[in-house]
Amino acid sequence: MSQREAVIVAAVRSPVGKLGGALAAVRPDDLLAETLNALIERAGIDPALVEDVYAGCGNQAGEDNRDVARMALLLAGFPKEVGGVLATVSEGQPFVNSNLFVYAEAAHAIYVHTARVGRTPANIEREERVCFSVSEMGRLLPAEHALKFSVEYAGVTVFGRARVLSDAAETRHGLQLLLDKYFPHLRPGRDYRAITDDELARTAVYRIEIEHWSGKAKAERADFSGAFHYPVQPGE
Repeated sequence: MSQREAVIVAAVRSPVGKLGGALAAVRPDDLLAETLNALIERAGIDPALVEDVYAGCGNQAGEDNRDVARMALLLAGFPKEVGGVLATVSEGQPFVNSNLFVYAEAAHAIYVHTARVGRTPANIEREERVCFSVSEMGRLLPAEHALKFSVEYAGVTVFGRARVLSDAAETRHGLQLLLDKYFPHLRPGRDYRAITDDELARTAVYRIEIEHWSGKAKAERADFSGAFHYPVQPGE
């Protein structure tokens, strides 16, 4: 089977309501989160293996006008990456710093932003080849022997070329993608002032063109004996 083929391995449906009915007070992302958790349980897979969640929601208004798929993913407790590490070269030595980021799937590119002046901008100006790494830790896995203790994890390293955006429209788009990812419940013009030209002039948005990437992951079954999340201790 081709890696691009899609197959249905499990199906779950949410309750069906009507206008002003029993589900009137339930937010759509809460309802979808319950559905996602039920789907994971039925399919018998670890949520860490889920790469994408697609959801559609029509006629959104008011508080429901949010990124339903993203909010449901968070409410369902799925693993989530927070930031990434950008690696550049400074005078022949690797230089890394952490960045918030957003992956634009349609463009197959990563957007990050930083100050206009500093070591990262200077490094990229001299050498546009970069690496960007994202990782997350799952549960700690105890064992009967010290060398067999382990941890669940997932990570990917991107290899590509970075450039600072000069087009105002794309710069604004990249910055808004970052805001929408980390503050999905807030909307420009409603909850905060939209990005201004002055603000664009005071920051730099970089686009990393992805040439190739590699990743690895480890996930054990949900009932793995003694598994727990750091720093929460077993039994808490």
